[in-house]
Amino acid sequence: EVHGDEDPALELVVRRETVRVGDVPGRFANFQDPWGEERIRSWMAVPLLVGDRLIGMLTFDSFEPDFYTAEHARTAEAFAAFAATAIDKAHFVSELQGQRQRAETLLTVTQVLAKTLSLEDTIETIIGELRRVVPYDSCSVQVVQGNRLLIVGGWGFDDLDALVGQGFELDDETSLNSQVVRSKRTRVFGDVSENPHFASDFQGSARIRGWICAPMIVGDRVVGVISVDKFEADVYDEELAELATAFAAQAGVAIENARLLETERAAREQAETLRAAALTLGSTLGVAEVFDLILTELRKVVPFESASVQEFDGNELVIVGGYGYPNLA
Repeated sequence: EVHGDEDPALELVVRRETVRVGDVPGRFANFQDPWGEERIRSWMAVPLLVGDRLIGMLTFDSFEPDFYTAEHARTAEAFAAFAATAIDKAHFVSELQGQRQRAETLLTVTQVLAKTLSLEDTIETIIGELRRVVPYDSCSVQVVQGNRLLIVGGWGFDDLDALVGQGFELDDETSLNSQVVRSKRTRVFGDVSENPHFASDFQGSARIRGWICAPMIVGDRVVGVISVDKFEADVYDEELAELATAFAAQAGVAIENARLLETERAAREQAETLRAAALTLGSTLGVAEVFDLILTELRKVVPFESASVQEFDGNELVIVGGYGYPNLA
């Protein structure tokens, strides 16, 4: 940390060259002596340069005044040249390893989400796999239904059942979640509690500091968002936001596929029920049996608490069969 104009570290940052000080406490009033008051007398700093980039410095302390010489400086500068290259290379390799690990994790997540699952199982899988990509204390999956963004799943809340079904109006311009849907862009906050539009009245959200909300996009449609929360500030940054965005893209496809499969399954089951009902009703039965059978098979297709079969008798409709009514007889 640089401590103002009277700090030898600032002199190196400005000059980008070695600084030697024979009496550091006498020359720099802001010098921070880790050994105690005026223990360090001589001080030398050598820049770590990679090309024209200053990536840091090496510092040397001595309890003797006027200790460091020009020869010391030349030796330290030669060492610093190798050290700067090694440090820069290590950072580069670490970044490559991190990128590879993130890519491998996203690939694994993609393979898991690509499995044929029900919508409920897909949402649970999204919540479980999300932690492998972005750390969180709580999270929620929200899907677009009509003109609302509804919470359909989550983790880390005291009463998740009470939270499911709550949501945000998409035309509410102050809602951060709705803004993500409309803009199709991820929002990230190091401390979202400072934002006046954050929905702090939601269950447990008063504790939330870090917040990322990423859109789940399929084609050009936003089908929902994934929201992740941290109770600690300054955990989330643009890098984690990019990972959340990549994950949300895969999650959106998984949810859309699960919806399509459930729609196809429901249509197939309904068609099979109608076919079976038609075969049953086509058999030779008495009138009373037909009415009872109609109501039995109808319940398989359309849910009801009560239902009736009515026939015309001249100009009047007469109930000839029913289910669920009091005093039907």
